[in-house]
Amino acid sequence: MRRVTVVHDYPVPPQQVWALVSNYDSLQTVMRGKIAFADLPAGDIRQGDDLALRVSLFGLFPWRPYKLRIETCDAAAMHLQSREAGLGLCHWAHRIEVIPHNGGARLTDIIDIDAGWKTPIVSAFATWMLRARHRPRLRLLGLA
Repeated sequence: MRRVTVVHDYPVPPQQVWALVSNYDSLQTVMRGKIAFADLPAGDIRQGDDLALRVSLFGLFPWRPYKLRIETCDAAAMHLQSREAGLGLCHWAHRIEVIPHNGGARLTDIIDIDAGWKTPIVSAFATWMLRARHRPRLRLLGLA
């Protein structure tokens, strides 16, 4: 098992960042070019969402089944926790937290990953993917 942690700061109110990270439409946008989703709903992420999706790496590889379960989504505390499975993952637990920081917001992504012998490769991909979400988020927040 490996833990990947990526932190980004944004010069906007935490509630604005939370609204972005807790929305499926925004997820679709920030993941464009990294992972394509089929069957992803629109609107806000809700605790208890249990989704059977299809995903394609980079939108180029064959579509594969993927499960996404939202275990916790707490707007007041601005954190959510998902469990995900598919693409050969044994364990993928993703926690997202937004807190006030330096007059803006700090977004922290924490993913615990177990993909067997592929864990180092999947962890490197997860780190790249989380970092690559920053620039599209800046655009969605009107900062770029």
